[in-house]
Amino acid sequence: MVTELSISLFIRTDLVDKVINVFKNHNIMFKVPDYGEQSDVSIEVKVILNDKINYETVKGIYSYLENELHIKHIGERFSFLCSDDEYDKAPLFVLDSTGNSNKAFLKDKGTQFKNEIFCDTCGLILQNQVTPLTIDTSTIKDRYMVNVGAYWVVSEKMAELMNN
Repeated sequence: MVTELSISLFIRTDLVDKVINVFKNHNIMFKVPDYGEQSDVSIEVKVILNDKINYETVKGIYSYLENELHIKHIGERFSFLCSDDEYDKAPLFVLDSTGNSNKAFLKDKGTQFKNEIFCDTCGLILQNQVTPLTIDTSTIKDRYMVNVGAYWVVSEKMAELMNN
């Protein structure tokens, strides 16, 4: 499996050369889009995480960018690229869908809600739950996670897989 980290930076154009050098010191190269007369530029840096460049290295780069160059707008996105064999053997890629019915996993024992009008113009109502919901775990069976209201509830098995 290849783990790719896409780093998004929004920086002043006078910092471009300094940012390039920070990444270059770690053998990370990227292209800067033409920014012409603009005072700010958005840059995307793609990093393949491996034994030479790991997330600790990236955290060190972030620290330098934030503390030395005062760059505060740093975003990141992970992509995991797998071979067909890796995909077939990965338990997290074969999760059964729970569907969209949160009621399938709830045992309602008189859950109470407080309704407030959120928007007088359109009549949108904000509904706040004031008593707890109870999950009927017998219906979960061997699922890794289920949708309950606005939340995803993960099983102990799923939590272990994520930790590993």
